[in-house]
Amino acid sequence: MGDSRLLSLPEELVASIAELVPVDSILNLALSCSATFRHVEQRLEQNQRLHAEFKIQHDRLPLTSATLLRRAISDPDAIWHLRAFESWGIRPGFEKWKSWSYTWEDLYNKADGTIECYEDHSTLDAKFYQPVELVDYRMIMMDKLHMSPEETYKWTERIRDGWDEPIKGMLFALAPRLDRLNFLKYDDESIEFGEEDPLIFLCTAVRSVYDSLTIGAVWPPGFTSLRMVSICSYTEWRHNQDAFYASPSSVACLFLLPNIKVLNLSHVGQGRDEDSDYVLLPGSSSVEALGFCFVGMTLQARIMFIQACRRLLSFKSVDSDMSNWNERSELWRALSKQHGPWLESLSLEDIGGLLPEISTSFPKLKQLDCLRAADWDRDYKTFIWTNPPPLPKIQATLEAESEEHDETTAPLDLRTALPFTIERLAISSDPGSMVTTVVSKKAMRALAELAEDERFQSLKEICLYSVGHGAMGCDPVQPYDDSFARLRARNIDIHRDCDYKEHDKIHNDGDPLFFTNETEPTDCPPDE
Repeated sequence: MGDSRLLSLPEELVASIAELVPVDSILNLALSCSATFRHVEQRLEQNQRLHAEFKIQHDRLPLTSATLLRRAISDPDAIWHLRAFESWGIRPGFEKWKSWSYTWEDLYNKADGTIECYEDHSTLDAKFYQPVELVDYRMIMMDKLHMSPEETYKWTERIRDGWDEPIKGMLFALAPRLDRLNFLKYDDESIEFGEEDPLIFLCTAVRSVYDSLTIGAVWPPGFTSLRMVSICSYTEWRHNQDAFYASPSSVACLFLLPNIKVLNLSHVGQGRDEDSDYVLLPGSSSVEALGFCFVGMTLQARIMFIQACRRLLSFKSVDSDMSNWNERSELWRALSKQHGPWLESLSLEDIGGLLPEISTSFPKLKQLDCLRAADWDRDYKTFIWTNPPPLPKIQATLEAESEEHDETTAPLDLRTALPFTIERLAISSDPGSMVTTVVSKKAMRALAELAEDERFQSLKEICLYSVGHGAMGCDPVQPYDDSFARLRARNIDIHRDCDYKEHDKIHNDGDPLFFTNETEPTDCPPDE
């Protein structure tokens, strides 16, 4: 009892507890807790060290993946702490076992070496793996991943040749608490990587396990715990156009993971022939947030992915427009039919004539992003970029706007188009990079009227950052003063008092489809 804190409790509290619980029981509990803590203290400290060491891993250094898999087999307690893995590329052969180059040449040239040291292990060969290790890997592929003998042989030979893709795939399957996978974009035309799809082994393994469930197979622990996957994520350390293009057939297998919740798909299908030998049954996937970015998939593939989700709460499509209006309408119908009753967040470019259907198609919608001015403001204006920005011209145009009501120029009434559950509305600019979009004064007043409507009590944000603001650094506020005042009087955040970093953070916080690269090099690349 010498080190017990029981005696430090107020006497009144002890007396009150003693009326319900015998004092002897309280004393025994205190002694038991103290003794238990002494027994587990060393293990708790060990877990803290392992968690700090293994929580987030990446493969920029050539030996990391092989070292982690060896640790997973020899010391499962250590790999239990692996929560996230970020893959920066693929090494198809020992000759590729060296640190990758980046867009910015000074990554490895820091005098203090604080970013990353360059490593070259391209002289390694098949002797790197002991025969007993190859046996272990074959058994994992056969017993845990239920791969066919042909697939097992193929991937074993590739491991012998120095491919790191199957090494990472087995690591993902064995890590029992793995929550997030992030595949960052890289130049698949570069000799550093080759044209190989980095998802082939992983998706083959997922499909093999899934197909074997009917004969008693069970999901390996890592596939069971996996919740979030992002394909071809953006990084500032590589050029935005340097991206591998996963095939829709390989990505489709990710929908089969038993507890997957978030799939962020970028550059899927671009430049690749569509495969027709894959099928996802409607309602077969647990995905709740689905994102398309720069995808080049067919309409049929997109609809299949949407319909595969049992209960989609968030859907985003960016720079992935359909080829014509009929295809956009068909995608909309598939989304509303399958997920209309519960969809909460929607970001879909070029809504156009579908805007009046939002309240009936998605009655529980809370967030509507990427609503272009052209979709609802019939009298919006665009101005070509100049230096300095044409602020006087913009203000003069707005001041000259007629105050008379005109059905041909009046904006669409958002009070009838939007459901009462809406919490955030984001007005986006024209997609042209050399223009700035300015909504009419009528449209701005319509937004104020929307905020003042007592039926829209949930509305908290109307993002106006991109409308006449971010594209050119100009801020034609004066013609909007009255509308802005009315919006602020209703405590509506209009995102006008922030810089672009703060603005991005506002939209990214809480967005399940926003993936932060947690292993991004610590220094920022130089401005171009």
